[in-house]
Amino acid sequence: DFQVNSETSFQIVLPLTMLRKQDPSGDARTYNVSPTVKMTTLRITPPNPVNRMQSALDSVNEDSEGKFDSLVNDITGDGSKQASSAFDLIDDNEDSAENRDQNAHYEVQKEHLEAIDEAEAAAKAVQDDPGKVELLYCADLDEAPSHIEQVFSAVLGDTYHGMDRSKVPVRHEYKKPYKVALSRAWLQWNNSKLDEVSGVLKENGWTDEDINNKMYFKHSFFAERVERVQLPPRQLYWRVRAVFVKFGNKIDSKTGLPLFNKAVWGKAKSLLKEILLAYYSDPPGASFYRYELSVDGTPKVDRHGINLIHCCRGTNDVENIHKHYHTIFRYTAGIELGDCLLAERRHRHNNR
Repeated sequence: DFQVNSETSFQIVLPLTMLRKQDPSGDARTYNVSPTVKMTTLRITPPNPVNRMQSALDSVNEDSEGKFDSLVNDITGDGSKQASSAFDLIDDNEDSAENRDQNAHYEVQKEHLEAIDEAEAAAKAVQDDPGKVELLYCADLDEAPSHIEQVFSAVLGDTYHGMDRSKVPVRHEYKKPYKVALSRAWLQWNNSKLDEVSGVLKENGWTDEDINNKMYFKHSFFAERVERVQLPPRQLYWRVRAVFVKFGNKIDSKTGLPLFNKAVWGKAKSLLKEILLAYYSDPPGASFYRYELSVDGTPKVDRHGINLIHCCRGTNDVENIHKHYHTIFRYTAGIELGDCLLAERRHRHNNR
């Protein structure tokens, strides 16, 4: 009862205008608010090299051992184009003290980068010549398969959770290079687009070292501008296994402990088995990118004029809703109010 002795005892102000119909008295009032700019529902998909995979699959003999080799080269370009060294580019708003601190670790970072390069080189050597599989032998991992079927799955694992499954010590000195190496192995950059973005950055005063720095310490900068692809099992398996072999037994100079313990090695083995089942390979013809849009519906660009993209690969988009539900139902709500709250949230989400 909103009234006591025919006088209003309190007021309720809600942003949910649909609740007005729940008050049969008609006394519920809504307040005028400035209309918001309507977001366009246009979804602009940027050029994604993985879209060429399906047509290539149709034209390749399924009995050929190297049927996907040319396909992967067509999708990703020459892997040698990828930067082989990297150090951090400090953001413009970061102070010089942090810059000096990072320069002090130059030699350590150089060693880490060499380890990353060695893992990439070993994976490429085994892909080119399966007879070199002994390069990736590891007593802590299962024996490498003599043949890997190129299969694809409609059921996919989440990329982030897959890479994060092997939990390593937070303060281990090889944690950072291991994470960088695993990310590079797991997700192959679109090299032609990466070269294009790098060219624009150089025109705006960036040096090669600046670009490599950013690639190593804050690769999300490029992930928001350049598409990546999860390779088929035959390529992805060797790339990820090479990282495990190269970094798993790295010893921390302070604790004397390896990066991987027995439990982590067990998770690494199960992860490699899932890679063979194509749970972490992009299906042929699937596009996981679209342009970010501004309020007027035009593609967003950064200060250098580079288009910003959004990746819908994985579960990030759906996990975001959990926070909203916790916020909406922070108080007890009945069935009718709960239905209205969910309908409002669903409406806002679909419109955005």
